[in-house]
Amino acid sequence: MKKIVLSFLVLQLFAIHLRAQDDLTPVVENVTAAQVANTKNMEIFFDLKVKDGQPCTITVKWSVDNGSTYPLTATAVTGAAGPGIQPGEGLKVTWDMSVDWDNQFTQTGRIRVIASRIPPDYSNPDGNTNTGGTSGTGNP
Repeated sequence: MKKIVLSFLVLQLFAIHLRAQDDLTPVVENVTAAQVANTKNMEIFFDLKVKDGQPCTITVKWSVDNGSTYPLTATAVTGAAGPGIQPGEGLKVTWDMSVDWDNQFTQTGRIRVIASRIPPDYSNPDGNTNTGGTSGTGNP
């Protein structure tokens, strides 16, 4: 009987641990994006929520096929992108598209903002890159 109770207690603690981990997943919401008139810059706004308030690494991805894939990572970004971004509302990233995607055009572009709790230089040996919350937006 003691073994059953102990096993049940261990399972309960494990379930609580898993639930606590889920609560720490960053949430990206309210993503909007628009190209700045007469420039090759795109302004991206979003809200970042993290239950424990810890900073995240923010990555911006670009899709040209209506969000089926996101093959391009925006590298020429300023503002609330990269490591150490504190949670908040109305965070802004400016992407200089001329660096990563110059002289191209699409009517089916989509932006994805990814919030990760691990450092951007982390090398995951199993190749799994699902490390945080994501959100996308429609045509910029």
